[in-house]
Amino acid sequence: MLKRENVIEAIKKNVLGFDIGRIENDEQNLFDAGLDSLDHASVLLTLEEEHGVSFPDEVAGELVTIQAIMNHANAASS
Repeated sequence: MLKRENVIEAIKKNVLGFDIGRIENDEQNLFDAGLDSLDHASVLLTLEEEHGVSFPDEVAGELVTIQAIMNHANAASS
C-alpha cells in the first residue's frame, strides 16, 4: 500500500531544494506547488521502481495530487 510518506519521500528525492511545506494538503495540485512535468515524471518513476506500482502514460497526466497518486496505486494493487 502506497502511503503519503512514500510520495513525499519520492518528491524530496527527485526535486532537490523543493520546500515540501508548499504542499498544503493531499488534494493540492503538485504543479501549483512548484513541480514541473519532469519532476512529476521522476516522482512517478521512483514510486514505480521502489514500490512496484504502475502509472501508465494514459493516466499519469491525471495523477497531479498526492491523493490521486495514492488512490491509483492502491486501487491497482487491490
